[in-house]
Amino acid sequence: MNKINYKNIKFLKKYVDFFFKIKPRLKKTKIKDQKKIAKNIKIARFLALLPYKK
Repeated sequence: MNKINYKNIKFLKKYVDFFFKIKPRLKKTKIKDQKKIAKNIKIARFLALLPYKK
């Protein structure tokens, strides 16, 4: 799996939909990784690296 980090915007964009909502079910990822991805998306939003909505 790719490095799960809030700085890796290209990777995190795969896990948000068109309106920048976190996808409810992430395919082929473990629960542990899904939680890390969701947490890092929220951090990236707070730091203005990702928008909250379109």
